[in-house]
Amino acid sequence: MGFFVPSALALGLSLVVLVAIYLRHRSRPLLEVSSLTLFEPTAAPAVRSRVLRLDPLFWFDAACLTALTLLAAGLYVHETRPAPRPQRHALIFDLGASMGATDGRGDRLAEAQQQALALLDHAAPAQEFSIITYALEATRVAARSNRRSDLREAILALRPEAVTPGQTALGAALSDAASADEIDLFTDHRPPPRLLDAGHLHGVVHLHLVGSPGANLAIVALDPGVPRNLEGYCLVRSFADVPRTTELAIDLDRRPVFHSPLMLEPRAQMTVRFGPLPQGGVLHARLLQPDDLAVDNDRYALAPSVAPATALVVSNDRGVRDDLARVLLAINPNFRVTAIDASAAALRQQSRYRFDLAVLHEVDPSAINAAARMLIYPQPRSAAGLEVTGSVPMAELRRGNTSLGNPVLLGPARIVQLPAWMEPLATGAPAGSDTSIPLIATGTPQSGPVGLIAFDLRNHLLLNPDKMAALLATIDAVRQLLQPTDARVVQTGKPVPLALFAPATLIAPDGSRTALRPDSAGIAYFNPLETGRYLAVSGHRMIAIYANYFDATESDLEASSQVLPAHAPTPELAAVRTTIAAVPQDRLLALVVALLLLAESWVIVRTATRGRSLHV
Repeated sequence: MGFFVPSALALGLSLVVLVAIYLRHRSRPLLEVSSLTLFEPTAAPAVRSRVLRLDPLFWFDAACLTALTLLAAGLYVHETRPAPRPQRHALIFDLGASMGATDGRGDRLAEAQQQALALLDHAAPAQEFSIITYALEATRVAARSNRRSDLREAILALRPEAVTPGQTALGAALSDAASADEIDLFTDHRPPPRLLDAGHLHGVVHLHLVGSPGANLAIVALDPGVPRNLEGYCLVRSFADVPRTTELAIDLDRRPVFHSPLMLEPRAQMTVRFGPLPQGGVLHARLLQPDDLAVDNDRYALAPSVAPATALVVSNDRGVRDDLARVLLAINPNFRVTAIDASAAALRQQSRYRFDLAVLHEVDPSAINAAARMLIYPQPRSAAGLEVTGSVPMAELRRGNTSLGNPVLLGPARIVQLPAWMEPLATGAPAGSDTSIPLIATGTPQSGPVGLIAFDLRNHLLLNPDKMAALLATIDAVRQLLQPTDARVVQTGKPVPLALFAPATLIAPDGSRTALRPDSAGIAYFNPLETGRYLAVSGHRMIAIYANYFDATESDLEASSQVLPAHAPTPELAAVRTTIAAVPQDRLLALVVALLLLAESWVIVRTATRGRSLHV
C-alpha cells in the first residue's frame, strides 16, 4: 500500500475540526420546553454536558472525510498480476540452406511463414512486430510496425539462401531483437542454449522448430581431370537411412558426357568416374531425381583447355627451372614450356614472343610479354606493382586453404605489401614471430592476371615431401592464373572479387539485377547467395560466375533438424513473467464517499420526518 500524493494526508486534520465542532455543539445541548408565547425571543436554557455523546451523523461525517483524504492522497495497493500483453514483438527467421528442404507439406521456410502469419492474425491491433533474418549475417527486414499488410508482405517475400547460417549471425539477430517484449525464433536447428540464455534479452524467447527429417542426396565434389589425358570424377553422397536411387548427368558446355542411374547404400558415398573429357569448358553435374534439398544437387567445375599453351620459366637456378617446369606440365600436359636463365641476352631473345604464362624467379617482369605472370621471390626494385618492404631469412607457412596444424618451414621470403586488387591464398610468418605476412597471392590488374610466391624455391623446396602444403598452394595459385577470364567457379557465401575496371550489372540465377561498382583498384565484390550461373555484364564484356554449394551440416537433414514431434507444444525458453503493479483505489474511495453521503442523507430525512426533532 502507498500514496501517490503523501502531502495530501494533511487534509486529515479536518477530522480534528469535525471533532471540535461536535464537542462545541454537544457542550450546550438544547432542551424542549413548553411556551405560550409564539414569537417572543426567549433565551434557551442550556445544560452543560460532561460526557461526549456522538450520534451516527458524526461517524458518517468522519468516515466521509477519511475517504476524501485518502482519495486526495492517491491511495494505491500493490498487486501481483501476469505481465501485460507484450506490445513489442520480434520475429526472427533462419534463412539457411536447409530451410529450403521440402517434405510432403512444402519447404521448411513456408511452414515458418505460416506460423508467423498466424501470430500476426491473432495479435492485438496495437501490437507492433519487427522482422529479422539471419544466414551469413543478421538483417532487419522490417522495422517495428503494426501495419499488418506490410508485415505480411515482408514475411511472404523471404527466401532461403544457399549458405550455412552461423552462430555469430544468430547472436547478432538476437541482439537486434533484445529490446522486444517477446521473440519468436523460426529455425530447423536447435540453437545453443548459451545464445538464448544471454542476459541481454529483455523478453521471452519462443522457439519454433520447423520441418521434419529427410532423406537427401548431394554432389560433394566434381573434378574434371585433364582433358584427353586423365579421367574426371564426381563424388555423390547419401544422407538417407535407407537405400536411395538417382540419376547422375554430367554435361560439358551443355553437351552430355555422362548419364547413368545410381544406387547408394544408406549413409554411403559413391565415386563416379568419367572421361577423359574431349576438351576444356564448363562442366556441370546434376542429380536428375528430386530429393528433399535441391541446392546441393548441382555442381560446376572448369575443365582446363586442351589448346596448345606456351609457358616461359625464367630463373638463374637450374634446379628451380626444372622443378617449375615439372609442376606446370603436371597441371597442364599441353603446355609447351620454355626454360631459360635470367641473362639479358636470353630475355631479349624471348621478348619477341607472347606467352600464355610466364613464371619469373627473381626476374624483372617488365621485359616479358605474357598474358599471365607468376612472380617468385620478387626483387625489391621491380615487383610489377607489388611493394616489397623487406626480407626474412626464414618463413613459416601457417595457412593455405585451411589452417595448418604444424607450420611448414620454408626458406627465405620477401615481405610484400599487397595491392588492393590482390587476394592472399596462403599466409605465414617469419620464423619465431607472430607477424602475419602473405606468402602466396593472386589478382587481376588491367595488365592481366598476376600471381605471387613470396618465398624462395631453391633446394628443390616444391618437391620436398615434407613441404607438400607449399606445393599444393602453388598449384592452386597457378590454376587460378590459368582460369579463363570470362568464367569462374566459386563457392556460395564467400565474397567474389571481379576485375571489371568499370561499372557493371550482375544478373543472378533468378533473373534479378544488381549494379556493381568497382573500387579504386578496379575490383568489384559480390557475395553469391544462391547456386547457379551469375552473369556480370560491363559494356561488351561478360563474365560468367558459377556458384556451388555443399555443407554436410545442412545437407544432412536427419542430423541438422532436431525437430519436435508434430503434437509437441512450442517451448518457451523463459518463465512466464509477472509484474507488481500499483493499483489506484480512486473508484473504490469515491464509491465509499457516495454511499456514506447517501446513508447520512437517509438518516437526516428519516429524523426530519418524525416532526419532533427541532434541532435537525
